[in-house]
Amino acid sequence: MLFCLGLAVATLLVPACASQEYTATEGSLSIVIADGEGVVTKASNVTELAYEKAISNLQVFIFEGETLFKYEKITSGIGSLPWSKTYEALKAGVYTVRVVANAADLSAVTTEAQLNEQVIHLSDCSLDASQGFVMAGVGTAVVGGSSPATATVPLTRFAARVRLVSIDNQVPSTYASSGAVTVKSIFLINALGTWNLGGSGAASEWVNLGGRAAGKQASTTPADYIVRQSQVNPAAYQSQVFRADDNSIARGVRKDYTDCCFYSFPNDLTADHTGPTATTSTGALTRLVILATVNGTDWWYPVTLFKDGKGLERNTSYDVRLILRATGSTDPNEPVGKGDLTAVVTVNTWAAGAEYTETI
Repeated sequence: MLFCLGLAVATLLVPACASQEYTATEGSLSIVIADGEGVVTKASNVTELAYEKAISNLQVFIFEGETLFKYEKITSGIGSLPWSKTYEALKAGVYTVRVVANAADLSAVTTEAQLNEQVIHLSDCSLDASQGFVMAGVGTAVVGGSSPATATVPLTRFAARVRLVSIDNQVPSTYASSGAVTVKSIFLINALGTWNLGGSGAASEWVNLGGRAAGKQASTTPADYIVRQSQVNPAAYQSQVFRADDNSIARGVRKDYTDCCFYSFPNDLTADHTGPTATTSTGALTRLVILATVNGTDWWYPVTLFKDGKGLERNTSYDVRLILRATGSTDPNEPVGKGDLTAVVTVNTWAAGAEYTETI
């Protein structure tokens, strides 16, 4: 009888030992996908536009070291951020969680290196709220023990936003008999059209380089400058970098713009190349350009988006207010004369901003 009892006790202990081992070697992982830094600019108080914050799909990558442990694409039930999901029965260890929003299908990716190399395009920053901007984030967690691990992944944009807030016509009547300025178009030049999910994209695709039409980067002929939407190069990025306009602004009057936004990937150049000297190998600093007619003649008013040694930065918003004080430049990639244009630019990391005034 004693022998049988001992056997029974030993048998009862086996499940308990197995359960204890399971707790030590496996666990759950909760992923919390959070909104990164939102757009709040001191000068305009404009938050994210609907298409800038829209989430149409999420792709979740859970890596154990360089090995892809789990991939999932989520297209429904997301709603607004924060959004969370728990994955069960992961073995104990350190996990890296990468989340990409609104991107093309990435299911073929098997390593972090491959994910970093995936190219995104400016057209992936859709102005359609049903699609949204490509965003990404990363988080880490240690799985193991009885408590679930949590990885918080804040999503941020790869693009920079440039917003025209207002144009103030202070052009003296000596420059224009009527004093009026007619704005014809507003656009970015020397923008960047490609990047990668690793956040280290190279300047491989320039948009409106030098302010010239496609294939005309070295031209000095005004007809080759960016005037019409059909000249935007590449054409796939028209909605991100160009706005046609037809506003006559009387002398002494300020025209306010609403949601007049343009987009570019980061431009980390520090050396500028003006006029027709910009090439695909040199590039140039990104500029917001106003094309306006004064007394029957077209003039360009370029604002170079560069301050304290930095050009356009990712997930950063730039609010621009212009005061026109004279006729502009004869070339969209050349600065205007000193004192002819005042640009007040609010630079903001989609959180808190700092304002500076630059007289160009």
